[in-house]
Formats: sequence, C-alpha cells, structure tokens
Amino acid sequence: MALRDLVDLGLILPREHWGHAPSASRRTGILTALASFLGLGSALLIWYGEGSAMTFVGVGLFLLDLLAFLLVTFAAVEDRMARLKEIGAEGPTVSPTE
Repeated sequence: MALRDLVDLGLILPREHWGHAPSASRRTGILTALASFLGLGSALLIWYGEGSAMTFVGVGLFLLDLLAFLLVTFAAVEDRMARLKEIGAEGPTVSPTE
C-alpha cells in the first residue's frame, strides 16, 4: 500500500508528528510487569503443587492473571488512543453500520 493511501485512510500520524511518539504511561509498564510476575507465580504454584490444593490455587491465580492482563491491555490501548487524540491524530471515525 502506498504512503498516500495510508494518509488518505487516516491510518498514520500526520507528517508533523512523525518521529515523535506520544509519551507512554509508566503505569501501564508497571501493571504489565505485575501481571507478568503474577503469571509466573501462578505457573510455579501449578508446577510445584503436583496435583495438590496448591495446584488449584495456582490455576485460580492464573485465571485471575489472564483477566488482569486483559484489563491492563485494554487500558493501555485506551490510554494510547487518548494521547493520540490529544495531538490531533485520531483518524477517521467509522460507524459500525458501514
């Protein structure tokens, strides 16, 4: 796809913003790291539980971690979209009926 097509579709930042990424939130990085450590902890509980109650605690913790990681990811996308809107690079709005 040509650069002009991408510009026409509003899929890239305006030229004046090239090379300047919106600042990333530290909160997102910290929450992602915490979710990763929670996943690692749940995997260790599953491994060392060897079928005991600790294994099932690890499985529950893993499911909780999946939910946490999903919520953190959605929040990061929303935060990035808000930062792009702040610099005027929100792109075209498409209705769900199109």
